[in-house]
Amino acid sequence: MTMVCGLGLHRRQITFDALEVESGTVWTGRVWQPDRERFRRPLRTDVTERGNGGPVSIAVEGCTGWRYVVEEVVAAGFAAHLAEPADTQGELLADGRLPASWIPPTVVLECRERARLYKTLVDQRSTWVQRIHAELCQHGVTVPETSIRWAKTRELLEDDGLKMCPAGR
Repeated sequence: MTMVCGLGLHRRQITFDALEVESGTVWTGRVWQPDRERFRRPLRTDVTERGNGGPVSIAVEGCTGWRYVVEEVVAAGFAAHLAEPADTQGELLADGRLPASWIPPTVVLECRERARLYKTLVDQRSTWVQRIHAELCQHGVTVPETSIRWAKTRELLEDDGLKMCPAGR
């Protein structure tokens, strides 16, 4: 039996609407506190059983969490379609009108993930360096911006003769 589904992704739940095309039967449901295992169970039981060996196409919202959801959909043997969250509806997929997005291969996803993490860590480091400089400035200690990690700077800051209140230290 041909089936089309639309998934709504949220941090605390995944909601779905499914349509069994030949019979016109519609069913809905949700997975609470979703993670891979909790999402995998209904895919491998309910969807597989109701699909009865026929093609199953699942539209997934392209928002936080889409990657593991798409990986599980594909691992279960179903077709995954990634789309703009506002447009992810089962009826659009059934009518062939779903404005689909590209699902990158794993190697691209991994590169993106590493680049985003690196950028986040660099941004956080910059934020902390600026905060340390601001705290030192508040106590009248000037350190050149480029030298916050220098051993000489560390010695200066660890010196018991440095005039700073305990909270500033």
